[in-house]
Amino acid sequence: MLTTYVPHISLQPYITHFYSIKWEISNYAEGIVEMSLPSGTGFMVFQFAGRFKGRIHDKEITPAEYYTIGQQTSKYILSSDDEAVELTGAVFNPTGLYKLFGFDMLHLVNNPMDTRILLNNTLNDFAFIYKAENKTEDRVELVENLLLKQLKNSSYKTCVVDTAITLFQKGKGCCSVKEIAEKLNISERYLQKKFKLMVGITPSAYNRIVRFNYLFSEMQSNNEHDYKTLSALFNFYDFAHFSKDFKRYCGESPSKFDLQQFQFLKEAWVDSPFFINK
Repeated sequence: MLTTYVPHISLQPYITHFYSIKWEISNYAEGIVEMSLPSGTGFMVFQFAGRFKGRIHDKEITPAEYYTIGQQTSKYILSSDDEAVELTGAVFNPTGLYKLFGFDMLHLVNNPMDTRILLNNTLNDFAFIYKAENKTEDRVELVENLLLKQLKNSSYKTCVVDTAITLFQKGKGCCSVKEIAEKLNISERYLQKKFKLMVGITPSAYNRIVRFNYLFSEMQSNNEHDYKTLSALFNFYDFAHFSKDFKRYCGESPSKFDLQQFQFLKEAWVDSPFFINK
């Protein structure tokens, strides 16, 4: 079960949502297995009950109890054999992690890092209180307060990358990087350099993720006719190009993919998409 929370107004330039998740093994046939698509966002995750393992690009990952990850460029499989997995997290704007922590975003692409390193091992007091807190809302508040403390070291300023991100979102990923650069009166090369620094991936890679997120949020079935209609609406050159992107982000072809297998995908991308600016 996924529940979302609005962040404090002071954190909203950096963070889009806080969230809590609880997955119980009784709801799965053979252990807890969920999938996350590339969302164009970064995450800071605080596991509370149970532990999960991850797999990105077929690489097995065992995230730290509290971890931070930047952009993901392919599906992210989460699995656990524990009776239940509970966690609290923060969803960052594409430039949010960079602006709040000044961290090398390239290092965080598809790579979860122990948040204790990011926060210079200042989590000891937080961890003691967090582990003892039984109310979900209070755990979310603890995470929020932890991040509010980081604001003293940061001063948010909108930049050309933020404006480009807004335009990519407004265009639902269907505008070209060249068009966006021209609107901003900058070169594509300059935009690419700044984008990789602050987001971790190229503007074209981010734009493709945005387009796929918007398309995926419109999915109602795995009917081939519906897929072809959506691929045309979102300016794919042809169905073959759509299928290639679908396999890149979902791990298999549209005809073989079963959305019903992954409750988190349904909740976060289709039923009530909180990665989409609608």
